[in-house]
Amino acid sequence: SLEVGRRLSETDRQFLEDLEGKLLALMRSEDATRWGLLSKRKVALRSLEYHAYSDGGSVMDPEHRDDGSLLTISVLLSRLEDFRGGVFSTFNGNEQRVEHLMERGDGVLFLSEKRHNV
Repeated sequence: SLEVGRRLSETDRQFLEDLEGKLLALMRSEDATRWGLLSKRKVALRSLEYHAYSDGGSVMDPEHRDDGSLLTISVLLSRLEDFRGGVFSTFNGNEQRVEHLMERGDGVLFLSEKRHNV
């Protein structure tokens, strides 16, 4: 948000701009080998969100999807020792929950219509 942007230092702002560029390049590369969605039409970044959860917070809606997007990437930015829980999950073709145990800097790229939650 604009408010958060005003509170960022120039160093943090530059870090986030660099991170955005790297993530977009990785998403385009992976899409080219797996789905080919991005090359078939003119696309733009729809949203880039930063989520912070407090104790007890989650997005556990079992039907949650990122409607209106083609691809979603979820990246863990926190150090594991800074929180408990917070396991990112998707659902496979058999509707079974798949937990993605990530380390700081790891990410999961998936089709936005795929169900997912934390």
